[in-house]
Amino acid sequence: MDQRTIRRDLILVRKVGFDLEETVEDHARKRWRIRQQFERRRSKRRQYRAIRNALDTLLEQAATPEDRRLVADLQPARRRAAQKCK
Repeated sequence: MDQRTIRRDLILVRKVGFDLEETVEDHARKRWRIRQQFERRRSKRRQYRAIRNALDTLLEQAATPEDRRLVADLQPARRRAAQKCK
């Protein structure tokens, strides 16, 4: 997994409106969490599709054992975005 790709996807997630918190752990290992609840974001169906697609990309790239926490935080947001697209 390329670190530049992950950075680019994290920037995209921030651009579409998520507030990400970055923490640095031992040995300079970084973790990310969504700070603000997704329901507070008001958006149109087209924007929810873009959010869902960005989350799909990020979830695919974060599907490693080291990123379990990020995946666990993003999966509920992805489900809510998918519901808003219907």
